[in-house]
Amino acid sequence: MKNTSLQLPLLLVVAALVCCLPTSGAELPGWAKPRLQRLLRGGARSAAAHGRRFPVVEVTVAKNGSGDYRTIAAALAAAPKSTKKVRSSYTIRIGEGTYIEQLNTTRRDVTLFGDGVGKTVITGNRGSLKHGDMPSSATVTASGRGFMARDLTIQNTAGPEGNQSLALRSSSNHTDTLYAENGLQLYLDSVISGTVDFVFGNAKAVFQRCHLLVRRGREGAHNIITAQGRDKPGDDTGFSFQNCSIMAKPNENLTGVETFLGRPWKNHSHVIFMQSFLDGIVHPKGWVEWDKSKHVLETTKTVSYMEFNNTGPGSDTSRRVNWEGFSVVDASKAEEYTVDRFIHGTQWLPNALNYKPGLY
Repeated sequence: MKNTSLQLPLLLVVAALVCCLPTSGAELPGWAKPRLQRLLRGGARSAAAHGRRFPVVEVTVAKNGSGDYRTIAAALAAAPKSTKKVRSSYTIRIGEGTYIEQLNTTRRDVTLFGDGVGKTVITGNRGSLKHGDMPSSATVTASGRGFMARDLTIQNTAGPEGNQSLALRSSSNHTDTLYAENGLQLYLDSVISGTVDFVFGNAKAVFQRCHLLVRRGREGAHNIITAQGRDKPGDDTGFSFQNCSIMAKPNENLTGVETFLGRPWKNHSHVIFMQSFLDGIVHPKGWVEWDKSKHVLETTKTVSYMEFNNTGPGSDTSRRVNWEGFSVVDASKAEEYTVDRFIHGTQWLPNALNYKPGLY
């Protein structure tokens, strides 16, 4: 993967939940309701103000030495233990700058606050040169429950020779840029960019109001946005993209580069794009085999790839793949892939999150 990045105006991970909300400067957007604003602003205020029953410990990181620590890793290493009996939230405020670090957050209830997208940048350049090395390439691995991040950019600048490279890996969740490995997940208003399989994994995830920005990869290669990994027909996983946009990254020349919505990482890969804007970079076929040069008839029957009510020059389905596993669905079917129906959002998402529960 070439120069993968995940820009996080706000990233919230609660257990197996990821929510991305935009902010401007130090302020949260107006649509983030007061209870959520209090929850996400962080700081060593009262537990009641956060809607939590445990204390908040806050430290600062600054490259110039003006904070408590110079590196994020040092701040993470100094975090007090948090257990079910003795629990605390650990907030790290990270000053503007580029932090060349590879981080692994295993502690629960860690929050990373930056000075803004593009201002606070956590970067790495580790690729996966050997089979099975991909998870270890992640710039940030978030495996602790309750992970949150806001106003920062996480990127991996490994070049084409780095093969698959991750910006964010979370279980809470994951990325190729985005490795959504398992669990229930929701992404709101996030910007995700990459080249091949840059949203992949076997989670049950909804992406709502997200911007998928396609970049130019290695010479002669084609781009694929998703590689969903459902391996058995009974597995309750899949990706739903609702009211998203698929476009070339600004100033990126994709002339002569084919871009597809997805390919089957596993035989029962399960993805829907609905009510989204598909720019002209999307290939008329829409979907592609795992190995473009090798047609596997059985896989074209077992995948479940769907589209519903998309717009834009890339949304014309008249020339889509003639696969048994591809369909243009109606509103009744699409409703099954909304936040409330697909990931049962009303049962576990914070009430203050401004997501769309059903169809637009």
